Amino acid sequence: MSSFARMRSVAAAELGVASRSRRALATVLIFSAITGIAMYLTISMFAAIEAELLKLLALPDAGETGSVTMTLWQSDQFNRMVSHMTRNSAVFADIQGRHPVVLAYAFFLFSLVPLVTLMTSSASVASDIRSGSVRYMLVRVSRAEWSIGKFFGEAAAVLAAMAVGALAAWAVAICRLPGWSALGLAGGVFDWTLRAWIYSFAYLGLFMGLSHVVRSPGKATALSVAALVALGIAANRWPWLEILSPSSSQTLLWRRDPAAFMQGAVHLVSLAFLYLGLGAFVFSRRDV
Repeated sequence: MSSFARMRSVAAAELGVASRSRRALATVLIFSAITGIAMYLTISMFAAIEAELLKLLALPDAGETGSVTMTLWQSDQFNRMVSHMTRNSAVFADIQGRHPVVLAYAFFLFSLVPLVTLMTSSASVASDIRSGSVRYMLVRVSRAEWSIGKFFGEAAAVLAAMAVGALAAWAVAICRLPGWSALGLAGGVFDWTLRAWIYSFAYLGLFMGLSHVVRSPGKATALSVAALVALGIAANRWPWLEILSPSSSQTLLWRRDPAAFMQGAVHLVSLAFLYLGLGAFVFSRRDV
């Protein structure tokens, strides 16, 4: 069996364990509930704002939530305001014309990425080390193959959680926005879900790398939270360290330009394997 086949076997086993895990199931349910509620509140907010605008301007009911917002989105004043908020003319040019409800969902989804990754994967390696199950796997695969296979298995688990959350958000949006094309709405929601999943790679590598150096799942989670705080403080205090933070590539994932998007994706994947590799290096010198 080739090295790739062994890593794929580890990834499949990890995904199978994750699908049967109560922790993973709870994460999916919580994440789906949060995304569904967030979409409901977002649409309700836009509906309330539009109703007030129509009342203020003494205009007839538009009949569909979102139509007034789209008209505002095309105005010069609204464009200048959003451009100032993004602080990046290239990002603004790429998101211009997309429906504000979908963009609001995207902002919310990206902010949840560290949390859902933390809940799903931060303790996965430490749990196997503490239970001793890793010893049985290392009879058939090398430590490096095991670590990489675990990473891709957890990445698949995170994708599954995000996909179910996207389905929940889409279902809510379809119910609240009956005039929208279901196919078009799905395209926007799942496009941002895929981008957010790529954004999760660096966090996944960081959390799993830290999980390699301890035996306690609780300690692994605590270290992951501490690392997030430390990265945020370091990036604010020493801007040259921002390159080590996944958030430094977030705006690149919002771009439609393939070159900019690929630059962000490559940076995130590089960070993922840097952090995972450091943890695996420590693990390679530990007794299990």
